[in-house]
Amino acid sequence: MDLGNGIVRDNATGLEWQQAEGGNWTWGSALSYCEGLSLGGYSDWRLPNMNELESIVDNTRVNPAINTAYFPNVYSASYWSSTPYLWDGPPEFCFLFSSGESSTCNKTLSYCVRCVRSGTVVPPPSDTTPPTGTITINSGAVYTNSTAALLTLSCDNGTGSGCAQMQFKNDNSTSWSTPETYAITKAWTLSAGDGTKTVYIKFKDAAGNWSYPFNDTIILDTVPPKTTPSLIGTPGDNGWYKSDVTVILTAADATSGVKEIHYILDGAETIISGSTAGFKISADGTYSLSFWAMDNANNPETAHPATINIDKTPPAITATATPAANATGWNNTGVTVSFTCGDAPSCIATCPAPITVAAEGLGQVISGTAVDKAGNSANVSVTLNIDKTAPVVQVWPSTTILWPPNHKIVPVTINGSATDATSTIASVVITVTDKYGVYNQTITSSFGSIINIEAWREGTDKDGRVYTITVVAADRAGNQSTATTMVTVPHDMRK
Repeated sequence: MDLGNGIVRDNATGLEWQQAEGGNWTWGSALSYCEGLSLGGYSDWRLPNMNELESIVDNTRVNPAINTAYFPNVYSASYWSSTPYLWDGPPEFCFLFSSGESSTCNKTLSYCVRCVRSGTVVPPPSDTTPPTGTITINSGAVYTNSTAALLTLSCDNGTGSGCAQMQFKNDNSTSWSTPETYAITKAWTLSAGDGTKTVYIKFKDAAGNWSYPFNDTIILDTVPPKTTPSLIGTPGDNGWYKSDVTVILTAADATSGVKEIHYILDGAETIISGSTAGFKISADGTYSLSFWAMDNANNPETAHPATINIDKTPPAITATATPAANATGWNNTGVTVSFTCGDAPSCIATCPAPITVAAEGLGQVISGTAVDKAGNSANVSVTLNIDKTAPVVQVWPSTTILWPPNHKIVPVTINGSATDATSTIASVVITVTDKYGVYNQTITSSFGSIINIEAWREGTDKDGRVYTITVVAADRAGNQSTATTMVTVPHDMRK
């Protein structure tokens, strides 16, 4: 105990010591120095013997082996004792405070001095009060995922004999660990099995008083959470969706609860606190998804990979008719309709085969449907007009004989008909020629037209002069029919 007057009292021995160094003296001078010392109101100071010097050694310290809190500025050197050496000669006993061991020193040389006086022994106070303390598992964490734990400990014995030992047990075990020297930390193994774990500690003071148990709890969770995905959208075919897809991730953990959900969508990671996460994917395409949860004990779930395919766009389809229709939209042969299909996200599943149409008719609708692998479909149609039958043509003039051959110009009416049941008549062309190559007329005004022809023939022409009337009728599909009739100027009427 530091008395505050330059004196330190050892309550265990009752000795009172000079706190400051007494200087360096020869052995005889050291005896005289201490006997003449006046300190703290006392003058009964003396040079200590070997046993007294050894009583203030602190064996837990070296260089110097003394408690420097009470004896500051101690030299790691030899100190004189009053104990004489057994044989005559210059040595006397001295004490090495560098190591806390005795030695002999030449009394004609100078060594350190610390004086002592005999004080009153102060008996230690009676200690019947057990210590108190605390225990904290893993720095106060609520959860852990390992049975390996670090205990932080504190023990308070007040003015008693001081904390000396401690012992532990897990949960409701009846067996305590072997008592061990008190320390402020302890590596400890929790009992196996998930759930709430309790660690108990008792402290013992130097007087042998054991404390009541103190405890702390922590929840052990070694099982990772489990995440269930839910995809909301319109399912298509072959694992594709035909609409926006909303992804809902729901995680559960029975022991510590879910801390957060992680997901990586096409390389970008997102962390959502809590047990539920959701997001929407709108654009067409194939998406790579990975997701997992972390519980409050920091157990990570094994990542779940997933692929999300979205194709909301119908495929493209075109139809081509071969041969192409004419300017009026008609064909006069059979037509083959071919289809071309394409789809970018999921690709084409089915594309119609070519369709050949041979039947005649107006407004024949030919359709085709393309379907992609997601199940989206698109239609296309073409309208065909087919007429492969030529028109029906008839022609008859108002007269077939011109007589007499008197060089008169005779009007002749060209009568007839042209019909087409399917595509209707597009044009009628009438051509009139004679055998002499003199008369050549083309009429486009159709039937009922009047031609003026000469009633004459050459006298030597025994067969007579023949006027040929040719009618060519064409329908809108390009089919043509021809009809021919004649007007004759005979050689004579007797034949």
